[in-house]
Amino acid sequence: MKREIKGAASLAMGFLCMAVVGCGGGSSNSGPPAKKGTVNPTSAMTVVMQTLSMKSAVETMDGATLSANVESVGLTGATLLVSPATAALTEAPPIPFHPAAAVIAGPSGGTVDCNAAGCTYAKYTTGTGTATVVFDGKVVSTTAAGKTTVTSDLVISEDLSGMGKVDYDITGSLNFTATTIDGDLKSVGHFAQAAQGLNLTYDYYNEIKYTLLTVAAGAAKPTAGSIYAKWGVTVAGIPGASQAYEGTLTY
Repeated sequence: MKREIKGAASLAMGFLCMAVVGCGGGSSNSGPPAKKGTVNPTSAMTVVMQTLSMKSAVETMDGATLSANVESVGLTGATLLVSPATAALTEAPPIPFHPAAAVIAGPSGGTVDCNAAGCTYAKYTTGTGTATVVFDGKVVSTTAAGKTTVTSDLVISEDLSGMGKVDYDITGSLNFTATTIDGDLKSVGHFAQAAQGLNLTYDYYNEIKYTLLTVAAGAAKPTAGSIYAKWGVTVAGIPGASQAYEGTLTY
């Protein structure tokens, strides 16, 4: 069954203003060097619930919603979870993100095939002219022996209406059982800004890693395991504008 998925006609651009809430720390073997940041437990639950929605989408055989949740967590989950440890950011480079997809008709090119297990994109394009979004790759799931695995290998590219071009590669896999989440989802992005006489490039990194996070049905919060988050922005030629933070929340 072929269903059309809408990308954003434009991406949200703005400053990151993050509040300090609690302590966290962690480590990663990939991405830019990061400082220890602060983990927000309330935001963590928001990300956990959206991650659990991936499993729910598989159970209701809704591949389009599964893909939308993977895109959202992969692109924005880490920035929700971790902020600087000592003070709020007053200004940061704009980080493009892709909002959740919706089912519509009328793509501008390419195809997408969504079924009960996920979506496969083949240069699927929305928008026109200098406001286009192209999806290529797949978000798929498999379920066996009481475990559901959601895997992403998806590239999203967008022309930002003459401001420049951004692309993200969302990769990784998450494993769900009746009560646990385990696995890693990350995105690596690049933004070339070429508007108003500027010629800047930004590289982005976002990662969420679950280690046997235990979330029983009906529980108000996880009871065991951990969540690690890391995000980074590297601005070519402007070291002072580059930043990266990481943190771990253990239950």
